[in-house]
Amino acid sequence: MNSKKNPLPPFEIANEEAQADWKPDQETFLINWMKEKVIAHGEGRVVGTFSKNEWLELRKDCYKKWGLKYSSKAFKNKFTGLKERFKEFKKLVEAASGLGWNPLLSTVEATDLWWNEYAKTHPKMKNLKRFKGLGCPEYKDLGVIFGDTIATGNLQVSENHDFNSTDGEDNTNEVTAESPAPPHLDNIEVMNEHDNASTQSKSQTKSRKRGRNELKGPDLSEAVLVLAEASQARMEARNEARQKFTIMECQDVLEAMDVDIGRLAYVKLMTLFQEKGWREAFLHMSDARRKDLVE
Repeated sequence: MNSKKNPLPPFEIANEEAQADWKPDQETFLINWMKEKVIAHGEGRVVGTFSKNEWLELRKDCYKKWGLKYSSKAFKNKFTGLKERFKEFKKLVEAASGLGWNPLLSTVEATDLWWNEYAKTHPKMKNLKRFKGLGCPEYKDLGVIFGDTIATGNLQVSENHDFNSTDGEDNTNEVTAESPAPPHLDNIEVMNEHDNASTQSKSQTKSRKRGRNELKGPDLSEAVLVLAEASQARMEARNEARQKFTIMECQDVLEAMDVDIGRLAYVKLMTLFQEKGWREAFLHMSDARRKDLVE
């Protein structure tokens, strides 16, 4: 049985498609192709423009990959649509100053009320529903193509969606600008009292306090060290629990799969992986089940 596909006719004599139907993987290919061209040309290039020969080269590359001969007009219309998407999303980001920003999905995190109010004041924005549901993962790539600055600096990165985060829970060993400073050794006794208050009687607590007040010199230092070691052990146990089923583990599995994952499918998976339950289930699935989920 001959399983070979029929060879494509030469590009020059192939029939053009009546209408371009851009699939997610085709859009991703188009964006990456244009970005690489811009980077290859360096600073000497006029950003946001491509020559006639480059458009022809792109059309031929797409034809070789998918066997679809889209017209020059179809490519330029898609190019214009991507440029409009980039400008609209940049405008959205600038308007969302002070709100949350998910760097993994490149999307603004806001309430439904905020989205509704923004829609009322921007009725002509074509991509607003897309931005609310899927964000704009191609935002940075489009910024390279169209030579504009990327605006996300006024948005606050959500702790739950940091690339290195797991669940964003129980971050007792992380210190940020808004977090209290780590406890001094002199205060560890007070912390330990608070941890044990629910399991010890008042009389036992008073007895322990009297005993500690009587500690002097080397005895006091030894007690502090024991408490410090216990506190460190608790922190290490919490860290070990948080390091299981991470987003990074899921990404490593996805990259190793022998499946072509499109941009939109990848974004949807990353959205699912914000929840620890989905990450745990995905990492315990068989290869066949993972492929079913991806496809």
